[in-house]
Amino acid sequence: MLKRFAPFLLTLSLLCAVPSWAVTPFTPVTGADMMKRIQLGINFGNTLEARVWDDKHYGLETETFWGEAAVEPDQFAAIAKKGYAAVRLPVSWEPHMTGTYVIDEEWMDRVAQCVDWALDAGLYVILNAHHETNFYSLIDGVSGVSDVDEAEREITAIWKQVANRFAEHSEKLLFEVMNEPHLQEGWIWESWNADGSGNIDLALCEKVNRLNKAALHAIRETGGNNKKRVVLLTTPGAEATPIEYFEAINDPYTALGIFLYPPNDATLEGAKADTDIKLAAVRDALKRKIPVLIKEIAPPGEGDGAAWGLEWTEYTFGKLAGMGVPTFWWNCGLPENEALIYDRYNLEWTHKELSKAVFAAYGVTPGPDVPLKKPPFPIELDISSLKDGEFAYWSFPERLLADAGELVVELNGVLTWGYSFVRVSEEWAQFDAGGERITEEDGVLTFDFRGLAGNTLGFGIWGEGNARKVTRITLNKKEEQTPAAQTECDINGDGRINQSDLNILWLPGNYNKNTADADEPRCDINGDGIINQSDLNILWLPSNYNKSLPAIE
Repeated sequence: MLKRFAPFLLTLSLLCAVPSWAVTPFTPVTGADMMKRIQLGINFGNTLEARVWDDKHYGLETETFWGEAAVEPDQFAAIAKKGYAAVRLPVSWEPHMTGTYVIDEEWMDRVAQCVDWALDAGLYVILNAHHETNFYSLIDGVSGVSDVDEAEREITAIWKQVANRFAEHSEKLLFEVMNEPHLQEGWIWESWNADGSGNIDLALCEKVNRLNKAALHAIRETGGNNKKRVVLLTTPGAEATPIEYFEAINDPYTALGIFLYPPNDATLEGAKADTDIKLAAVRDALKRKIPVLIKEIAPPGEGDGAAWGLEWTEYTFGKLAGMGVPTFWWNCGLPENEALIYDRYNLEWTHKELSKAVFAAYGVTPGPDVPLKKPPFPIELDISSLKDGEFAYWSFPERLLADAGELVVELNGVLTWGYSFVRVSEEWAQFDAGGERITEEDGVLTFDFRGLAGNTLGFGIWGEGNARKVTRITLNKKEEQTPAAQTECDINGDGRINQSDLNILWLPGNYNKNTADADEPRCDINGDGIINQSDLNILWLPSNYNKSLPAIE
């Protein structure tokens, strides 16, 4: 599911060669037994499933379209060491298909690389078909023609290809046939509800049951280990409410995957009441001997719901753990997302009280945080996927920005493209051509971002036709903030940047004032004409705060 907290930037992706995959032993595990093995999992959300909602064909660049870090092996190692048993890799196949649902080999290789990294880390993996438009239009449209026939052709084609590619992988790889089939295009939370009355659309349930069967048949037909690989089926909208109309298939190697989210705008008591209704549907499925897995679950990441997120997590995960139902946390976004527990940009565990509650519910002792690995410099970006006339973005996580300081774009002597730099912190800040941080000389574009606060830095470049002349993009290591720039942070002029300077900036006569109206104009550290959070961020940088200025001779 597409969640919030994803600025539209791409990220630095250092892709290694696709590893060869040797045939591994396969020990059949029933769906019920598999649920006992993967009690705790986490999603790599808004990454491999990221896409543009159009009919165009895209390459590997989609992986970071929704602002997430590209998948790297260190991320899986950190998750495994923390104590998770499994990861879910949502994947959109549609933007990477040509002809009649033929998946690009390049995209299949990239997905396989991510799967293998996770398996190499000792994790179980759920691989799915996530955002395919035919699965979001399963009710008769304006033309009066149902799209379920086309959806069946697409789901069959996808799973024949994916299953064939992974036919010899071990039982630790699971398939999930669909994410959340909808009534019509668009994000409809109550997607099982056709007319807004609260009544379940039985015709839609039948269509989803049909697609479940078609995908399962396509997978089993590929043979090999896929004959007994665990496959997750689903309900309309992946909701718990329509479980009663879910048609179980006589196949012991299947399970049911659904969502469990609380309403964003409810009180804690209202959220618990809504959850209890969904939990009752899960219990009914278990009574029918249908293994159940919660493939996406998390409290609200913003708004009123964020205030009771911890209590709801303790309540809900305690209930699910008691039923033996595995849970996969929906994880995506920047650190300000109150439901983010693993920041893949910075390889850091955030909002640790939430992950503690999850581990405690399942009686698992969390492992250690994995130390960061410092990247070697210079780092050369892969520009092989750039096409003439297309818009391209990269973004750089904080763990790179902490050590780097300069981005150099070599343009083969001709600057025929436009470009921009964006900083993302609590505010967006745009750096355009001609600014003091950007220089152009002899076809080389240099952006000096030393001292900039913020979580990520984005760089965009674009052009028309055959105008592209970019030959290389390099991220260089530079020294920390210069003494001259540090001087701007020493507001009281005592030779040291500390709490005294912070207090002055915070004074009502300065903070949130235009520089011209402020009691102390020097509080406008970045010189943008207003004294605000951006200036605080610069003062708080490790390279500035609690630093003494060098003596002036």
